[in-house]
Amino acid sequence: MKSKAKGDPPRRPVAPHQRPRIEDAMDYLRAHFREAPRLHDVAKAAHFSPYHFHRIFRTHYGKTIKTATTEMQIEEAKRLLLEGKPIAEVSKSVGFASHASFTTRFKRLVGVSPHQWSNGQRSSS
Repeated sequence: MKSKAKGDPPRRPVAPHQRPRIEDAMDYLRAHFREAPRLHDVAKAAHFSPYHFHRIFRTHYGKTIKTATTEMQIEEAKRLLLEGKPIAEVSKSVGFASHASFTTRFKRLVGVSPHQWSNGQRSSS
């Protein structure tokens, strides 16, 4: 039997009547990730209290809203970088407050800096 890591939330299925609202919240995130929406805004769009919504979202998707938003931002950033857009422009257009925070998050998720990733994509084409 696999042991759970400390701090992992217990996995319970989301109640069927809550699924559409959680999926609406994910749709909201997809539409607004460039604005870096706050938990309160996404919870309101799904008609949940922020605390309850955070728990349900994490149970359903296995990640927090912040993580889901960041992943969307980084995927869009990759697309823009492939189009040849400058890194500073990309970081602003996907919703990061600064170039430094964008670079830090990109490297944490992708494993290399945006510049290294772009260069690697160009050389493999």
